[in-house]
Amino acid sequence: MDGTVPYPSRKCLATTVTPSETPTSYSAASKHSEWRDAMNQEYQALLQNHTWTVVPPNPSSNVLGCRWVYRTKLHADGSIKRRKVWLVAKGYHQQPDLDLHETFSPVVKALTIRLILSLAVARGWPLCQIDIQNAFLHGTLTDQKVQKALLQSDVQAKSDKSPVTVADYGSQALVSFVLERELPSDSFSLVAEEDSGDLRKESGQETLQRITKLVNDTIVNDGSFSVPTLTMEDMLRAIDSGKSDGGSHGRHWVLDPIDGTKGFVRGDQYAIALALLDEGKVVLGVLACPNLPLASIGGNRLHSSHDEVGCLFFAKVGAGTYMQSLDGSSPIKVNVSTTDNSEEASFFESFEAAHSSHDLSSSIAKKLGVKAPPVRIDSQAKYGALSRGDGAIYLRFPRKGYREKIWDHAAGCIVVTEAGGVVADAAGNPLDFSKGKYLDLDTGILATNEKLMPLLLKAVRESLEEIPSAL
Repeated sequence: MDGTVPYPSRKCLATTVTPSETPTSYSAASKHSEWRDAMNQEYQALLQNHTWTVVPPNPSSNVLGCRWVYRTKLHADGSIKRRKVWLVAKGYHQQPDLDLHETFSPVVKALTIRLILSLAVARGWPLCQIDIQNAFLHGTLTDQKVQKALLQSDVQAKSDKSPVTVADYGSQALVSFVLERELPSDSFSLVAEEDSGDLRKESGQETLQRITKLVNDTIVNDGSFSVPTLTMEDMLRAIDSGKSDGGSHGRHWVLDPIDGTKGFVRGDQYAIALALLDEGKVVLGVLACPNLPLASIGGNRLHSSHDEVGCLFFAKVGAGTYMQSLDGSSPIKVNVSTTDNSEEASFFESFEAAHSSHDLSSSIAKKLGVKAPPVRIDSQAKYGALSRGDGAIYLRFPRKGYREKIWDHAAGCIVVTEAGGVVADAAGNPLDFSKGKYLDLDTGILATNEKLMPLLLKAVRESLEEIPSAL
């Protein structure tokens, strides 16, 4: 034999050395026992080494988020050696002089290894080989870093059973405060998701106090406004300034303060979505997606566990759609996928089956010949990802009788259309934002490019006829 390993074909070789896909979110990793075990080992190591302690937030400290990052380590033959995970503070990329000034690595040089081996032989020392599961370097921290944990008391259920958090209320109050301050007008109108009803009750006073503190801390830390400390009554008034009904006359801001609250609570995708209506037409849209990677999340592509996250999409009618990092990088113009081959398309749908029928989407994808599995994420982050070509199709089919709200789609709609896409209901009609808080439309919402829309509408129509019970 010549020492080579016989493979029946090149295809077999490629299959052998191709690694399993590395997850980019907790929701994806938690579906696999191997990644769950790896996360549990990391978590237990943190506990055993007393790495951190859960404490109430310090008013003088900035609070950092945390996220899991994942990496698949391989043997030389391409087989999986180990699945490694880390629980890290959001926004930290381990870049010298950016996140840190001193580094420490337990990796030794070959010269050192030869020296140790020589000493061991000369002095008769026994040698043992070990593998370090976790390495902890404890030193003096010059700044106190506090990782945030969303308390269960911060998550409540509204009358429609949907969750609401202090972040929903705080975000709405803050956006309302800034808009009214920067755009003073007797005709200021804001259509927003939340209201202060539950906060005005005795049971809501503790939550209201927490919201007031968080908003004041945010204003102080940002430094853009010099204003007296806002009171709890100021919070209630700011939240309730979003009670406008919108309509076809005048200008109305449309806000979803935390779109995808369930995703936010899980630590997955969510968005802050703001749009401007002028005479019933969406003319401006902004999507902030704090957990969305700057790199593509479409298809079956492998992603680095250290991908930078945090995207801002913005679009103005007639001016295109742009994306930039939430850290403030230069914006780049984005465009939807231009594919006209439905078999090459991948599609986005809601993470929660209760929000959109996965069975119906599966039927539609089958008729189109789509080979890639669906990308399921929460919120209007789907619109943002679609606008930059991560996928080619977005499908949403809520349960029968559900009324779509304008704040769930206004910003995302213009972000996609200005990127060259088309957004319509299941009958092919454009979405009408001029009728108040709700969208009166045919079953479902679709988004894709102009080339695929006719094929998509045909597949939707056929699937609805075949399985009407899917909704």
